[in-house]
Amino acid sequence: MYNPPEDGADSLEYIEIYNNTDTAIDLSDYSLVGVNYIFDSIPLLEPDSFIVVCKNSAALFNNFGVNGYQWNSGALSNTGEEVGIINNVGDTVITVTYSSEGL
Repeated sequence: MYNPPEDGADSLEYIEIYNNTDTAIDLSDYSLVGVNYIFDSIPLLEPDSFIVVCKNSAALFNNFGVNGYQWNSGALSNTGEEVGIINNVGDTVITVTYSSEGL
């Protein structure tokens, strides 16, 4: 959610990360690209499960009833950018580019 329907605070921004494999993924010391977050409190992402990393965990829960891990700093661009995950040695695991424009 890169451009939430609120009055400029963007407190409802979030990134959902889904593990669509049959294997748990160890996220220890992985980090996000696009916002500042290190997965130090989420060691395993279980198969067929998801986590949400967000700008404001209290706002996310109050509006959507979803628990989220709050990122340290940064924001998602309202016009689009690349977001992704890098592993604990700095290699890119995955990236996704989103945009407010159609392709």
